[in-house]
Amino acid sequence: PFHKVIGWCVLNEVSVEYKMLISTERVTLKFVEKIAKTGIPAILSKSASTLSAVKLAQKEKILLIGFVKDKRFNVYSEINKIYLD
Repeated sequence: PFHKVIGWCVLNEVSVEYKMLISTERVTLKFVEKIAKTGIPAILSKSASTLSAVKLAQKEKILLIGFVKDKRFNVYSEINKIYLD
Protein backbone atom coordinates (compact mmCIF):
# COMPACT_ATOMS: atom_id res chain seq x y z
CA PRO A 1 0.00 0.00 0.00
CA PHE A 2 0.82 3.64 -0.44
CA HIS A 3 1.76 4.16 3.22
CA LYS A 4 5.07 2.42 2.53
CA VAL A 5 5.79 4.61 -0.47
CA ILE A 6 5.03 7.79 1.47
CA GLY A 7 7.11 6.58 4.42
CA TRP A 8 10.02 5.83 2.10
CA CYS A 9 9.79 9.33 0.62
CA VAL A 10 9.83 10.90 4.08
CA LEU A 11 12.76 8.78 5.30
CA ASN A 12 14.77 9.46 2.15
CA GLU A 13 13.85 13.16 1.94
CA VAL A 14 12.25 12.75 -1.49
CA SER A 15 10.04 15.68 -2.49
CA VAL A 16 6.54 14.70 -3.59
CA GLU A 17 5.81 18.09 -5.13
CA TYR A 18 5.85 16.81 -8.72
CA LYS A 19 4.93 13.18 -8.06
CA MET A 20 1.72 11.23 -8.53
CA LEU A 21 0.41 8.22 -6.66
CA ILE A 22 -0.60 5.34 -8.93
CA SER A 23 -2.93 2.74 -7.47
CA THR A 24 -5.08 -0.20 -8.47
CA GLU A 25 -7.51 0.23 -5.59
CA ARG A 26 -10.74 2.20 -5.34
CA VAL A 27 -10.12 5.82 -4.35
CA THR A 28 -12.12 6.60 -1.22
CA LEU A 29 -12.53 9.64 0.99
CA LYS A 30 -9.96 8.28 3.48
CA PHE A 31 -7.52 7.61 0.65
CA VAL A 32 -7.73 11.23 -0.56
CA GLU A 33 -7.55 12.57 3.02
CA LYS A 34 -4.25 10.76 3.55
CA ILE A 35 -2.82 11.84 0.21
CA ALA A 36 -3.86 15.46 0.82
CA LYS A 37 -1.78 15.48 4.02
CA THR A 38 1.34 14.42 2.10
CA GLY A 39 1.16 17.11 -0.56
CA ILE A 40 1.12 14.65 -3.46
CA PRO A 41 -0.66 16.60 -6.23
CA ALA A 42 -2.09 13.72 -8.30
CA ILE A 43 -3.75 10.33 -7.91
CA LEU A 44 -4.19 7.83 -10.74
CA SER A 45 -6.18 4.68 -10.22
CA LYS A 46 -7.18 1.70 -12.30
CA SER A 47 -10.44 1.65 -10.33
CA ALA A 48 -13.33 3.98 -9.55
CA SER A 49 -13.46 6.91 -7.14
CA THR A 50 -16.23 7.56 -4.67
CA LEU A 51 -18.19 10.82 -4.94
CA SER A 52 -16.88 11.96 -1.55
CA ALA A 53 -13.30 11.31 -2.74
CA VAL A 54 -13.93 13.36 -5.88
CA LYS A 55 -15.35 16.26 -3.86
CA LEU A 56 -12.37 16.29 -1.48
CA ALA A 57 -9.90 16.05 -4.37
CA GLN A 58 -11.61 19.08 -5.94
CA LYS A 59 -11.45 20.99 -2.65
CA GLU A 60 -7.78 20.09 -2.09
CA LYS A 61 -6.85 20.80 -5.75
CA ILE A 62 -5.61 17.23 -6.29
CA LEU A 63 -5.63 15.87 -9.83
CA LEU A 64 -7.78 12.72 -9.61
CA ILE A 65 -7.90 10.29 -12.52
CA GLY A 66 -9.73 6.97 -12.46
CA PHE A 67 -10.50 3.99 -14.66
CA VAL A 68 -7.04 4.19 -16.24
CA LYS A 69 -6.78 1.49 -18.88
CA ASP A 70 -4.83 1.42 -22.13
CA LYS A 71 -5.11 4.95 -23.54
CA ARG A 72 -8.36 5.86 -21.75
CA PHE A 73 -9.13 7.41 -18.38
CA ASN A 74 -11.64 9.62 -16.54
CA VAL A 75 -10.52 12.94 -15.05
CA TYR A 76 -12.51 13.82 -11.92
CA SER A 77 -10.74 16.97 -10.75
CA GLU A 78 -8.10 19.52 -11.74
CA ILE A 79 -8.16 18.80 -15.47
CA ASN A 80 -6.18 22.02 -15.96
CA LYS A 81 -3.14 20.23 -14.49
CA ILE A 82 -2.94 17.93 -17.51
CA TYR A 83 -0.61 19.05 -20.28
CA LEU A 84 -0.81 17.27 -23.60
CA ASP A 85 1.58 17.73 -26.51
